[in-house]
Amino acid sequence: NLLNKTLTYNLELDGYTITSVLNARTAAESLKTNIFDLVLLDINLPDGNGYDLCRLIKPEHPDTVVIFLTANDQESDQIRGYEAGAVDYITKPFSISALQRKIKAMFAMLEHHKPAKDIYEDGSLFLDFSEQRMCQGTYKKDHVYRPKFEHMIFFVYLLGWFFSYPT
Repeated sequence: NLLNKTLTYNLELDGYTITSVLNARTAAESLKTNIFDLVLLDINLPDGNGYDLCRLIKPEHPDTVVIFLTANDQESDQIRGYEAGAVDYITKPFSISALQRKIKAMFAMLEHHKPAKDIYEDGSLFLDFSEQRMCQGTYKKDHVYRPKFEHMIFFVYLLGWFFSYPT
């Protein structure tokens, strides 16, 4: 509980919005109604284990980064954590300052690798392939709609316009 409060305090000071929970049940409930960029997760939870919770997170939220913070320091535990979907495994005790910098660096890297918007615009037609939105004619971009966008992509390809589409 003290580590939870300390991490919450320090990460909120860094400007992050934090949802803090103390058990697997509350975490699972929170994951059903929220999308998180990062989950800091202990393996030893009072009502379950972090491996199972990580396996619950990753299929529904594959872009959510999971980092284990745990006292379990065996290599087999670490491998199990990575196999469950974690991107990092930090053993206690650890430096909170170092963790803060690791989180900052991770978000900077993710922002740097974020795909650029894939947009075509010629004055009468606006296509946003990354958001699957379009408008044409006198419609304004703030009135963008999604009618049969997959057909529009097909139509664009038939006309010989080729765009890179993020996968």
